[in-house]
Amino acid sequence: MLEYIAIVAVGLKVLLILAIIALGFFYINTQNYVPFLPNGFGAVSTGAATVFFAVFGYDAMRTAAEEAKDGKKHMPKAILLSFAIALVLYVLATLMLTGMQNWQDFDPTAACAVAFQSVGLPIVATVLSAFAAISILTVMLTFLLGVSRAWFSMSRDGLLPK
Repeated sequence: MLEYIAIVAVGLKVLLILAIIALGFFYINTQNYVPFLPNGFGAVSTGAATVFFAVFGYDAMRTAAEEAKDGKKHMPKAILLSFAIALVLYVLATLMLTGMQNWQDFDPTAACAVAFQSVGLPIVATVLSAFAAISILTVMLTFLLGVSRAWFSMSRDGLLPK
């Protein structure tokens, strides 16, 4: 049951992310892209490394490999595919965000919500903020799914006390 809730929640989250990205592209000001890399490629590399290591869903997928049909074949593909989808979503979101608002005006605590407020869409900003808070629940559900399987394996192997 928990698996289906997590699947539906993640699906809704991806659809909402795509909708926000699509809406944001209507408010892009191309002047915000000049200069395109104001802090150089080093800052982009640092940001990419931070985002990559912030995504811990791959370990939850790995713990599900034991229950997958032919896990050795399918799990690497699933992990790479989910990584590619996340990468595309991150790139589209950052292109949308940097096009909507000058990079010097970003609010590091709520950059997307503030960008939508700056273009006159406070309702979208509020929905986006609520969505961000609710999205944390999907991450927690995914972690619960993964940790329960890890505990089961550890108990089966005798690594947990009786």
